[in-house]
Amino acid sequence: MLITPRPGTDRQNLLDTLRTVHTAAFNERGVGHSSAYRQLLDYLEWGVRSAQLLRNQVSAEDLTALVLTKPL
Repeated sequence: MLITPRPGTDRQNLLDTLRTVHTAAFNERGVGHSSAYRQLLDYLEWGVRSAQLLRNQVSAEDLTALVLTKPL
């Protein structure tokens, strides 16, 4: 997916943030959860943290596609 940085966004900072978000998602997926409810809460926390990190760096459309995508 091509990402549209917001004007003035430092590209190295954006790349670092995307790596952080990706690593957090990968780590979250591998964690053994005590329950489906705990897994859901952890996923929602990841989504909120990721959206906060990316909100001022990428377009709203990209943020929706990367993090805030509605489940099927």
